[in-house]
Amino acid sequence: MAFSEPHLHGVSRTLFVTLAARARGAALFPHLGFQDPAAEAVCDALGIDPAQFARTAECVYGVVRRSMVIDEIVARFADEHGAATVLNLAAGLSTTFERAGRADLSWFDLDLAEPAALHRTLIAPAPARRLVVGDIGRPGWTQGLSLPPGPLLVIAEGIMPYLTVDCVAGLLDELGAGFADRPLRLAYDTFAFTMVGMARLHPSIGPLARTDPSIEFRSGVRSMSDYAVGRADWPLRDVTPVMEGMGPLHSLACLGFSAAFGVPFYAVAVLDHHPRG
Repeated sequence: MAFSEPHLHGVSRTLFVTLAARARGAALFPHLGFQDPAAEAVCDALGIDPAQFARTAECVYGVVRRSMVIDEIVARFADEHGAATVLNLAAGLSTTFERAGRADLSWFDLDLAEPAALHRTLIAPAPARRLVVGDIGRPGWTQGLSLPPGPLLVIAEGIMPYLTVDCVAGLLDELGAGFADRPLRLAYDTFAFTMVGMARLHPSIGPLARTDPSIEFRSGVRSMSDYAVGRADWPLRDVTPVMEGMGPLHSLACLGFSAAFGVPFYAVAVLDHHPRG
């Protein structure tokens, strides 16, 4: 079956790249032990050749390692808190819920109407997961959510680099105000500042960015303090570099980058919310 791209706009179109990368992960990097049969099944249902979207081994490795780090964060949070809630922002065709396999988690996948409709069509529903339509770019978006009480882990995977620094700060403020009544943790991935404005040169994102200028890397960190974008109520808990383990040359290049600029080239950050006062 030939692929006919569903009707999506802007950054939402990048969900095919991350989906395809996860589907290619087991074949390209079997030593990582990563499996995502749900992503493979969605690619088959769409008629996608994953290699046409996740075009390079570096792209596949980056998405797979990022997914593995997020999976570990989810597992640790669940083990730490028991019954808890996960809010997955800009979820797209995320299969993190399927990989987690945690019956003790209440799971909410949130996205715009178009990708949410695609998710509903392609990914089987589950009693523990709720699909929510929302726009994280609109002030007050947390007010419409009916999340259970108790500890909350927020995942923002594959979205922060496309937001401006002000938008990232606004997102942290919105989360802090909306969920100040509970233990709150945020996990997200981002590039270093050198990738800002470079989306058109990315081997897999570039073909989309060159035809749609709304798809651009708009923020990146220059220092470790940038992960919290100046928000004192969001102290940095952990940073996990993503690309360092791909091979000796990649590891050397990434270590050299970190030594030169003081931040990883690409990493997953974890922030804990500590309400002021």
